Amino acid sequence: DGSHSEDRFDALQRLRLQIDFVASENLSGTLQLEIGDIHWGNSGGDTWGGAGAGNGSGGALGADGVNVETRHMYIDWIVPETDLSLRMGLQPFALPFFANGAESGQAILDDDMAGILATYAFNEYVAVNVAWLRPWNPFIDDEATRRAFTDHDAIDLFALTLTLTFAEYGLEITPWGLYGSIGEVDETNAHGGGSIGLEAEHLAALA
Repeated sequence: DGSHSEDRFDALQRLRLQIDFVASENLSGTLQLEIGDIHWGNSGGDTWGGAGAGNGSGGALGADGVNVETRHMYIDWIVPETDLSLRMGLQPFALPFFANGAESGQAILDDDMAGILATYAFNEYVAVNVAWLRPWNPFIDDEATRRAFTDHDAIDLFALTLTLTFAEYGLEITPWGLYGSIGEVDETNAHGGGSIGLEAEHLAALA
């Protein structure tokens, strides 16, 4: 009937490949690569078949595209003769889910990002996690723009979770806190127009 509801079929594929490098029980590394989602017939470039780049490219005629994503890349290590473990690098990080369970999703923070996570187990009942995360630092490779338009342009997140587990009662409680520090960001004319200003704001979330 000439409407826009006729093109409903799509075919796509995705591959996640994870490699674990284990030196000992105290030291290991993880690398996870992701290819896709590649939509069959989609070049990822221009409309009619440029090779393109991005996680959806490479599905058109010729199957050429730059579509490999570094999803996770981190090391895990335990400080010798202690119960302190650290994870450093590109890693998945999620704050505890709300009371109605994982099905509800996490509205505050649940994603992959770069940072350092330290975990210390005091005993079988109490463990603490402390994290420094850096989700955004846009001008690190643009020295001229960084000097001209920005002062501390990064966003840093500091998270603390306290895991209280009482297995004999089937009870686990995890209070947590998250603090976000946003520096001054002024992108006026930095990318050919537009302006974004964040004047030394600090955001905090606590639950």
